[in-house]
Amino acid sequence: MLDSRPVVVGVDGSPASLAAVRYAVRLAERRQTPLHLVHAYQYPLPGYTMVGFAYPSDGSGEAAREQIAATLKALAERIRAEHPDLVAVHAEQVAGPAAAVLIELARGADVTVVGTRGHGGFAGLLLGSVAAQVATHAHGTVIVVPPAAEDGPDRAEDPVAVGFDRSTGAERALRFAAEESLLRGTALAVTRLYDPVMDRDGAYAALSIADAVKILLDEYPSLRVDADTLPSESIARGMIEISAEAGLTVVGSRGHGGFAGLLLGSIGRALLHHARGPVAVVHPTHAERNVS
Repeated sequence: MLDSRPVVVGVDGSPASLAAVRYAVRLAERRQTPLHLVHAYQYPLPGYTMVGFAYPSDGSGEAAREQIAATLKALAERIRAEHPDLVAVHAEQVAGPAAAVLIELARGADVTVVGTRGHGGFAGLLLGSVAAQVATHAHGTVIVVPPAAEDGPDRAEDPVAVGFDRSTGAERALRFAAEESLLRGTALAVTRLYDPVMDRDGAYAALSIADAVKILLDEYPSLRVDADTLPSESIARGMIEISAEAGLTVVGSRGHGGFAGLLLGSIGRALLHHARGPVAVVHPTHAERNVS
């Protein structure tokens, strides 16, 4: 077992959350770690219901909890039956705002998985407030999964893509991406996007990525790495284009540039809103943040 900490996934019955569950199942299988299904609830106004998790209009908290518990139990049992190689499957409902609940559980998670947008909010939004808050504030790695992944393949045979800029966040992302590539048996596509105004011929970018790949291969000698440098006037746009060919696009919580207090940089935010596949945002873990 790689890690006894679970893969935590938020469930609310929406298409995006069901896609996140399917993704989390495969992730937990690869990482040989338990799967933890979580439904966070706050009783809404009378008469309001959510698909798959219907709340009674009489305000009865007990009836609502029983309904959700039955739904979660059935989901967990189906997952166990369809994926017998999973280490374990746990399901629970937790009272509280969904983002706050998942951010707290992420402290002890191996990876936290959320759908891009759950129930509620505006239909035109590509990224919901819960996914945005969890991806920005949670400890450890958060993977945000779009609903298109629900009925389609895992894209697990496509390369894992990671952007590198020599920041501490990028180095952490690089290692997570390398681990995922090895578990999937795919190549790792490491890209150093550079501004041609600042680095006209890309010489500095090429040198920095060569150093990073050498260190990575010393640590993971069986890893297949495709390293490249590309000029781009917009690093964010360049990473969005790269995501179209990736099974997973990985980014550090904050790279070079911006304000030190920001938890998620502009590139990460752009990817979460516009990437063409799942995105992993790699934050420091709870233990790393508490190292004195």
